[in-house]
Parts: sequence; structure tokens; C-alpha cells
Amino acid sequence: MSYVEKEFIESITKPIESLIHTMVNKAVDQALDNYKGEWWTYEQAAEYLGISVSKLKKLRAESAIIPYCPSPGIVRFNKQMCDDWIKGGAK
Repeated sequence: MSYVEKEFIESITKPIESLIHTMVNKAVDQALDNYKGEWWTYEQAAEYLGISVSKLKKLRAESAIIPYCPSPGIVRFNKQMCDDWIKGGAK
């Protein structure tokens, strides 16, 4: 395969990959809403907790708060998870 062919294939596949990722995120969000109520992104959970997104990511890395990950690259939190972290001695 020539360099031009590779560049052409990459120029087509990257937007398709992005579109698929967006569609999967929307489908997962809708399924979660239908199944268990409201699920939050990092930004929404951090706002609820009154902390930064980077702090929430650090807490996740330390397993201090464990989110729901329905598929690779998709991380969701709900109110109960956040409230449990607060009750458990938020640091």
C-alpha cells in the first residue's frame, strides 16, 4: 500500500471512528438513563462533589471512588456513588 493510499484511508477512518465513538456514548447514556436513572460524566460528578475533574480522576485512580464503566473509554458516576464517597470520609 502506498503512502497516498494510507493517508487517504486514515483521512476517512478517523472521522468515522469519532462518529462511532459519539454514537456509542449517546447510546450508552440513553441505556443508562432508561435502566438506572441519571448517570454523570466526570464533569457533572465533579461539580456535584465540589471538586475538580482532575481530583475526581485522581480519586478514581486511587480506587477511592469507583465509577461504572460500561465500555472502554466510557466512565459514568451516579448520585449514590458520589454520596457514598462523601459519607465515607471525603478527602
